[in-house]
Amino acid sequence: MMKTITHFFVLSCYKASLLIEKGNVLPLSFTQRIQLKLHTKICDKCNNYQKQSKWIDLILKKQLDLDQKKLKYTLSDEIKCKINSEIEKKLKK
Repeated sequence: MMKTITHFFVLSCYKASLLIEKGNVLPLSFTQRIQLKLHTKICDKCNNYQKQSKWIDLILKKQLDLDQKKLKYTLSDEIKCKINSEIEKKLKK
């Protein structure tokens, strides 16, 4: 029983990094947000990774905003769904 509870709350760094990246693009579920928050509270490396990832995404978004004004290109909803489903598959492993 305790192992099941621990497994639910404690993420591996691999799964935490997937949630960090997913959270930069899509909203996380309540459970995912809690799991990630608990993990980053006890894992300095993932906490730093989350900060760096947000910073990189912010810079890329600014660059993409500039590029989109020139190119007018965005990802289709179909591509976004495929990316999300691939992330979900990885999280279930």
